Amino acid sequence: FANEIGADLLIGIRTGADQSNEKVFGIQTFYNDTYFIPYFGNIRLADLLERNVVTAAGGKANGLFAMSEDDVLLQNAQMPAAAVEIGYLTNAEETQKLSLPEYKDRLAEGIASAIKEAFAEMEINS
Repeated sequence: FANEIGADLLIGIRTGADQSNEKVFGIQTFYNDTYFIPYFGNIRLADLLERNVVTAAGGKANGLFAMSEDDVLLQNAQMPAAAVEIGYLTNAEETQKLSLPEYKDRLAEGIASAIKEAFAEMEINS
């Protein structure tokens, strides 16, 4: 759908899970490593999301990762695209934080800041 309407950006917002270790927590971001976009691309968008969301939420950055082969959201995107995982549902403390309205607001503020920065950079490079 994003390709059809000519979206400028595609951002996925997800939660993570690690069944083997319920102590794992933090924010991590995924990008499409097979579709290159000059000037402002997938890795830059993922970096902006990771930095802004972690800063706004006061969380732990787990880093940037290339998408998995079965990531249908990012796989076919023909615009800068990234997906941020805002926490682990298998971690009790993080699940608690994700239920708090003020924490969700901070996450949203971080995502909004990343979008603003992305559009500013895209404008400069166009």
